[in-house]
Amino acid sequence: MAVFLCSISLLFCIPLYLLYQIKKQAIHITKRVLLLMSQIEHIFVADSLLQTPEPRLMPIS
Repeated sequence: MAVFLCSISLLFCIPLYLLYQIKKQAIHITKRVLLLMSQIEHIFVADSLLQTPEPRLMPIS
């Protein structure tokens, strides 16, 4: 009986532990992706600030 209860508890504990590990990895990956996206956004903002409009020639009248 004890072996049966032990095996049942292992059958429940191992998947729960694996789900917990997957959740931790998913949160870590999500944080990294969000950080990368914010860095890319900063690059685009800095790039657009660096691009100055071309000087326009005034027409001679």
